[in-house]
Amino acid sequence: IRFLDDIVYGITTNIDSVYEKLKNYEVNKELFYYHADLLKAETIHKFTYHENEINVPSALFFAQTPIDRSLLDFKNKRLASFFDYLDKFEKDLEFLTNIYQNARTGIQSINDILPKVTDLNLKHELSNEITSYELIAKECEMIAGNRFEEVKDNNWFEKTKLWFSIKMNTLLDNSTRHLAEMLLVGTVMGTLDLYKLLNDNQKAPKELLMLCGKLLKLEEDFFNNLKSFLKIYPEKD
Repeated sequence: IRFLDDIVYGITTNIDSVYEKLKNYEVNKELFYYHADLLKAETIHKFTYHENEINVPSALFFAQTPIDRSLLDFKNKRLASFFDYLDKFEKDLEFLTNIYQNARTGIQSINDILPKVTDLNLKHELSNEITSYELIAKECEMIAGNRFEEVKDNNWFEKTKLWFSIKMNTLLDNSTRHLAEMLLVGTVMGTLDLYKLLNDNQKAPKELLMLCGKLLKLEEDFFNNLKSFLKIYPEKD
């Protein structure tokens, strides 16, 4: 029940004449709690007698803040707290964040390598890859907005380490073959992380499992596409 914010519960003053006039408008705040309890009891009563009309398990959330929310647990015949499932929500958010960071790593890797690329076909391939990664990242953000709070990007240290590694690896050799090799190694690392994520989160919501599988399929396709750039051929000046 969240209609209490603008209601004055109690008033007081040290001027007796003012108090006498104001106390006529004073409302005992306990009345609102009593009313809320009656509504909750009425809701439980209704769902007890009409249980068969709702598919099990079903959930109803009341009010706006986590501490006010409650779950009708028909299986165990109890009114569960939102916080009974907090660990599950946090684990799902961690899973989604790992998917997001995997995609963001792919985006950064391509952006850092792209200025070194001279082969037009490789540029076209990387352009397609970065678009796909961005779509996955955007989908993660949308899911987080609907179900959780937010997904966090890779931290500054991880981004700097990746940038420095690419910079050093392309300092002496920025041939198409070497760039493709670097991208392949990064893609393999990404797919390995996704395989481990899927194995560690088999009970996660289907939506998250499908998203992780989608990214995994993309990276496997990227690997197969990038293999063709390992051939040796003269570089343009």
